[in-house]
Parts: sequence; structure tokens; C-alpha cells
Amino acid sequence: MTALQGGVESTAPVSRLHEHQSFSLDDFPVPTGREEEWRFTPLRRLRGLHKDTSPAPGKVSVEVDAGPAVSAVRAPRSDRRLGAAFVPADRVSARAFASFEEAIVITIPAETLADEPTVVSVRGESAEGAAFGHTLIEVGANARAAVVLDYSGSATYADNVEIVVGDGAALSDESELMIRAEEDSEFLLFDLA
Repeated sequence: MTALQGGVESTAPVSRLHEHQSFSLDDFPVPTGREEEWRFTPLRRLRGLHKDTSPAPGKVSVEVDAGPAVSAVRAPRSDRRLGAAFVPADRVSARAFASFEEAIVITIPAETLADEPTVVSVRGESAEGAAFGHTLIEVGANARAAVVLDYSGSATYADNVEIVVGDGAALSDESELMIRAEEDSEFLLFDLA
């Protein structure tokens, strides 16, 4: 690739959307909807996840049906793998990271060719209050697998999905993560990184 004659190279971000990253909620001001990165977001639909006050606890259940050779465990927030490949880039994502109690960690070992998908079922049991989650998907070198995040029910839910893919590895044949939600589900999902 050749440089464009007369072009100016810059390391500045193309947009402000992800220029600031932090694990601290205090590093992100409360959005008013007038900020460039929030102007198309109907803040009312965030159900208070963006505000200074913490919402009441919500109820969400998470179950994992791991495919053969794939492991799925619940990890405490102190697990050193969490946040190693992901840093929140907005206030709601930072709140989700600061508020989850345990994470789902899915590990696909190196060289694994999973024949069946691993399905993470997230079921909202009440739209009252808010629940928080964190999912880490680790795909070892040269592994191939499909992971389905399946959302159903009603909930106010902020979840960060952290994906670490090894050399030559892929999620599904098309190298993508599948996300399903029931048509009448009310869920909030934030930051797939």
C-alpha cells in the first residue's frame, strides 16, 4: 500500500465514540443526550443505567450449555482474566463492569473443532431494577467454535462481552458471534469487545 500524496497521517481517533476508556464510572460524565456520542440514544430507554444513582437490583438468570470440549465456568470478579482484553468506553459499560458479581468464562481450547454450538441463555425475570453481567469468551489458537448468546424475557441488563481469539482461531464458520433475542424481549446489551 502506498501513501497518498499530500495526505496527512494522524493517530487521532476518527470519532469520539471510543476515544476515552476507563474502568472507573467517575471518569465518564452523566450523559444529557446532547453529547455527540449519545445524541442518537433515547436516554429514557436506558432506565437509569447512565445516571449517578445505582438502580435497584434486577433479576436475570444465566445458563450455559457448553459444546463438547468447551468449558464454561462462573468466575469471581477478581479473576485476572476479566478485563485483560477489554476496557469500558462509556458510562453504562463502566457501570456494568463495576457492578457484576460473577462472570461467565467460556474457554475453547487450542485446536478444538467444536461440532455443536455453545449456547449462553440469558433470561430476564423482571424488568424492575437492573442486573449486570460479564461474559468472557476465550478461543485458543486454531480453534473453531460457535457461541450463541440467547436473550429472552424482560430485564434491564447491562453486560460486557469480552472476546479473546487466538492465532488462526474463529468463532463459527463465518467468524462471528451469534446473538438471538425473542421478538418481545426487552434487554439492554452493551459493549461487545
